[in-house]
Amino acid sequence: MEKQNLNKQKGKERKDDILGCAKNFFFTKGYESTSIHDIIDELGIAKGTFYHHFNSKEELLMELIKTLSDELTRNLLESVAERKPKNTLDKLKLIHELHFDWVQQNPEMIFFFLKAIYLPENLILKSNLEKEMIKRDIAFLSDLIREGQQDGSFSNKMPPVFLAEMIVAMGNVQNEKFALYMLGLNDTDPDLIFENEKNSHDLFSSILGIKVPIEFPFPKEEMIAAAENLRKFSREFEKQQSNKNNAKRNPLKSSNSKGGKAK
Repeated sequence: MEKQNLNKQKGKERKDDILGCAKNFFFTKGYESTSIHDIIDELGIAKGTFYHHFNSKEELLMELIKTLSDELTRNLLESVAERKPKNTLDKLKLIHELHFDWVQQNPEMIFFFLKAIYLPENLILKSNLEKEMIKRDIAFLSDLIREGQQDGSFSNKMPPVFLAEMIVAMGNVQNEKFALYMLGLNDTDPDLIFENEKNSHDLFSSILGIKVPIEFPFPKEEMIAAAENLRKFSREFEKQQSNKNNAKRNPLKSSNSKGGKAK
């Protein structure tokens, strides 16, 4: 029994090693430029060890996103608890504010995973991941709504799961628009992004039946600047990757550009 537990622990540690290594590669090289060989060579493990834990690079990405999402949620709730909100309404305000702060501070994490998810060849992955995240979001939000109904923060007494489903569906539409804008896949006016976010926020308050509507907490200039910073990060990373790929294809030209003309 003790040996079995030890083997399980070693297996978990190896899986965590693979996830950590993949995260580093995805953040530096990009998901599409990272191969399974990169990961197993870096860790010095056999290919069979990788496939014992993950069936494919796509499955690895999905597991990594879920792991980081769990970590984000856990850290977010710990930060909220430390501030000791008076009621669910105050808790909801803190969640909004802390999440926005996190988005501003972690553009690279948001970019790399959105880019991977929106690759044409990853449509099935995107669909599966969305189903998983929707299920998690509804569970989290329905618990929050139930708590708010009990302490009087929310006056709408409809079933919490139903209300959570409505809010998550609305949020996913906005998230999709924001993701496409950040990746440069559409040219939505940044002012419109802000207005849509604000309107969604107001509708969110209305659905829950918040007696004193929560004032939209993010100044327009800050929200637009955050969106532009994410888009700028996306452009800069794409440019860097393009330069690296060109250097690999034309090593002599790259060497000449750094040290002058070859003699």
